Amino acid sequence: MPADVPVEVVEGVEGVEGVEFMSASGANRVYTASMSRAAVFLVRSWISQRSIGSSRQSASKNRWGLKQNTDMKSNTLSHEKHLAGLAVVVATGLAGLLVLPRTVTDMDGAEFALIAARGGIAHPPGYPLYSAMLRGWHELFAGRFASGNEVTSPEVLAILSVTLSMATAWLIWSGISTWQNRPGAPEHPTAASPWLAAAATMAVMVAAPVWRASTGLEPFALNDLMAAGLIFLAARVLSSPAPPREIHATLTGLIFGLAFCNHHSLAFAAPLALPLFTRGQMRPMLRGAAGGFIAGLLPMLWFAVERQASPGFIWGDWSDFMPALENHVLRRSYGTLSLKTNSLGTWFDGPAFMAQVYTRGLSWFWLLSAAFGTFVAATKKHRFDCLCLTGFATTGIAMPILFRMEPTGDGPEIMARFGALPLLLLAPLIGSGLVALQNQIHPRWRKGAGAALIAILGLHATIQLPSSNRGLETISNTHLEASIAATNAIADGPTGRAPWIVTNSDLDFFGFAYKTAGMTPRPVIIQSGLWPSLWYRRQTLLELVKSGVEIPKATMETLAEAVTVEESFVGLSEIINQAKAKDAIFLSTGSFPGLDRLAADSYPTGSFIRLTTKGATDFPPHRELVKQNEILVQPILNALAGTGCCHTAWESFSLDGWRRTWAALASTSQATGDLPSLNICTDVLAKLGPSISGGPRQIP
Repeated sequence: MPADVPVEVVEGVEGVEGVEFMSASGANRVYTASMSRAAVFLVRSWISQRSIGSSRQSASKNRWGLKQNTDMKSNTLSHEKHLAGLAVVVATGLAGLLVLPRTVTDMDGAEFALIAARGGIAHPPGYPLYSAMLRGWHELFAGRFASGNEVTSPEVLAILSVTLSMATAWLIWSGISTWQNRPGAPEHPTAASPWLAAAATMAVMVAAPVWRASTGLEPFALNDLMAAGLIFLAARVLSSPAPPREIHATLTGLIFGLAFCNHHSLAFAAPLALPLFTRGQMRPMLRGAAGGFIAGLLPMLWFAVERQASPGFIWGDWSDFMPALENHVLRRSYGTLSLKTNSLGTWFDGPAFMAQVYTRGLSWFWLLSAAFGTFVAATKKHRFDCLCLTGFATTGIAMPILFRMEPTGDGPEIMARFGALPLLLLAPLIGSGLVALQNQIHPRWRKGAGAALIAILGLHATIQLPSSNRGLETISNTHLEASIAATNAIADGPTGRAPWIVTNSDLDFFGFAYKTAGMTPRPVIIQSGLWPSLWYRRQTLLELVKSGVEIPKATMETLAEAVTVEESFVGLSEIINQAKAKDAIFLSTGSFPGLDRLAADSYPTGSFIRLTTKGATDFPPHRELVKQNEILVQPILNALAGTGCCHTAWESFSLDGWRRTWAALASTSQATGDLPSLNICTDVLAKLGPSISGGPRQIP
């Protein structure tokens, strides 16, 4: 008889002792009966062990002395977990759709909308991954919904960011839930724990910097998704008793490689990768991370393709590919550790602006929850929470210190674009704080506490909504359309060619380029802030020649080579001075050497200075000029009346040209004693409001 078969299985079976004398059919019946009874025994043993474990667990009591049925609780927990995860994704998607932009907003939105529709290479570091995703999204969806003269639909493009943010929310929630329900967790999981993780996730997802990133035409939503991926992987590695596998290192390396093709700020989240090397074997982890990082660099191929085939705007000289790639990706023209060229900020300005981002983006309740979670993490040595706290310090404190920020009016809004990343890293700390707080509440009061938490979250979202709602931000778009209408209404050059617009504002340059991309003939748009750069000067000279502009050979040869800044602007002044005899030329914001000589024969119109060929004899009468500008500015005033004010620094900057026009008209009205015109000018200036920049916005 087999040794592993219990006696009771074979007991009572006839003929076992003389099995060798039995027939084949009899032996078969004995064997079948034996195996059947053995199977029954094993099943009963397994059920018995399960029932013993269940009875022990069911007999356990919580800290309040109340019995808890663990089996039922486990099923409930699984059900609640699925519901909470779904709720986080749906809520993030609905929140994004609620605040979708209606057109291009913010400083770089028009640039990326133009790349989506026409291709090209964006400003350093180029953002090849996001550019490729936008291009594909335009071809699949956004291009089908373009209206009027626009070449794509900014509203549909923004849905890409909403989609990325939905994935971000799920990864963060899943990471928090994984950590809170890890084996051996000191806090026993309850049916409420997935919802506490959901509340912590939504607290940061509807914080204004994160909420705005979820609908922006910029690479920050994609950057947030990568950060969420790192949070998720770190939670999985630290929650498992087993050491990390090579696939974890490969995925982590892949994320950092893709981040190098998107936004470099994620490099400051490197502490989240530390568990791979502290808990895993060094060689497999290094091999996996290196392989993943190299694979993540594949989007760099976008530069190789676009530099030759793209009809869109290409930033930089890509004739020598590898040096151009290095300079562009490492932001040599800006200064690698600087947000813009020749920044005059100090180490203190960035953290000071970031502190404003935290206090505005999170209510005091969530900040206190994060502080409480930090205390719990420190006292109980929660590795995952401590890791996220370290990541918060590197992304939210160290990064602003290294990237010098100037103390300008738009400083808080610029820093808010980078503030989404450290805010996401506070979500696990908020989650730990909520769990610890729940454990201090008697079970009888937890439903009420849950209702209060929902109310606090709703109040938080309500407070963040006005500053997150891009749908209200229409001033910049109205400025662009009203300004283009002004050039079309007054562009009366003898040749009938399209007008020129010369500006040194990124907002105007890319905004006008996007708004006129579908026009024929297309206006000549020159970015005077980029004019000293040899690559841009050469591009612009070629475009001017193609459009029929006559440039003296000597000027062409001089400007096509490296010259000083002053010499480059002298050449630009000569080109403009010669062209104004044939074309209508409008100067937007900014100033450069030689402008004073050009501006002497000009008058204000719309947001521009209109150049003339005959000086004052070519100016409209003053009262007629006031009346013309009153018509041109009316769309701006209507937009301001509808929204109440400028919602962002960029909207305020976009009105600087209009303020300049009406200030000049008011000065002339006062000088000539024209009180009716002066009253009109004063009223318009009051409605336009003050400039937070103190004058027309300029870039280096």
